[in-house]
Amino acid sequence: MKHKTKHIKYIIGFFVIILILILGYCYYNKQKNNRSESSKEDTTPVPITNWIPYSSSYGFSFMYPANLKITVKNDLVEVGGIIVKIEKLNCQNPIPKKIIESGTKFYGFKAEINEPAKTAYICNNTNTACLDITKGQNYGGILETKITEGFFHSFISSLNLNKDFDKIACLK
Repeated sequence: MKHKTKHIKYIIGFFVIILILILGYCYYNKQKNNRSESSKEDTTPVPITNWIPYSSSYGFSFMYPANLKITVKNDLVEVGGIIVKIEKLNCQNPIPKKIIESGTKFYGFKAEINEPAKTAYICNNTNTACLDITKGQNYGGILETKITEGFFHSFISSLNLNKDFDKIACLK
């Protein structure tokens, strides 16, 4: 009799451990799914029909929502949490800070555009400057709008570069 109850205890213990493992696995998967659903980002492009234009003397222009504040400070433009920075290259050693590997052309200029990461890097053909576009925070430290991949796509789609982009002077 003692021997049978000992076996029954082992069997019950085995099933309890299996049950705990199954419940733990289910709980883990549910938490994992909740995290992935909450981190999914809207990739739908935002309509730009009501956006207004901004033009720079550096040979680029873009559209942005009228309800967002635009800040221009030296070689930096910020609108709604997107930072557009003119990176002037050194005249003696015109090496961009970022490497463009993709071979992509944007209006005839070398470009590396990564919409999921919300970054774009476009260099002019005269090797004097690059346009560095990133998601960032405004000067107050609070984003004016959530920068979704869709919003960034719409912003990049509205970007226009012209021949004046090649006329940016390098740093001496």
